[in-house]
Amino acid sequence: MLLVHIWAIDAQSDEAYLALTKREAYPVAPATVPFTLNHERSARMFTRIVELTSESGKAKELANTINEKVLPILKKQRGFVDETVLISDTEPTRVLGLSFWNSKEDAERYHQEQYPKIHEMLKHLLETEPNIRTFDVHTSTTHRIVAGKAA
Repeated sequence: MLLVHIWAIDAQSDEAYLALTKREAYPVAPATVPFTLNHERSARMFTRIVELTSESGKAKELANTINEKVLPILKKQRGFVDETVLISDTEPTRVLGLSFWNSKEDAERYHQEQYPKIHEMLKHLLETEPNIRTFDVHTSTTHRIVAGKAA
């Protein structure tokens, strides 16, 4: 079983970073901690996080539909990098979709041109409207990203 941790840290808060890198709180050598305090601004990878609440008992079907029907559409989009789908182990109707893009413009183009069709495809499995949040990717060990530098 793979367990993924997603940390929300204020990039300006050195105290939060230092608290996470203390050996007792984060048992790895500080040199391997996947965060950096480099605050340079430049072209960055971008992510959309879509929070979904499925109908009762439909979370796995929703995740499978994303994998089987949405992912092929995403793969055809300019600037698309990756999609991660998470199903909550504590909230049986909660699903997160994280899509990674080369730029904010690529993600916005997708949202305008393709997302309405995808929403239509998924809405019969949803209890509520999706909540979409967007972020600049600061660091990712998976995508070999360090602040300000896309892979």
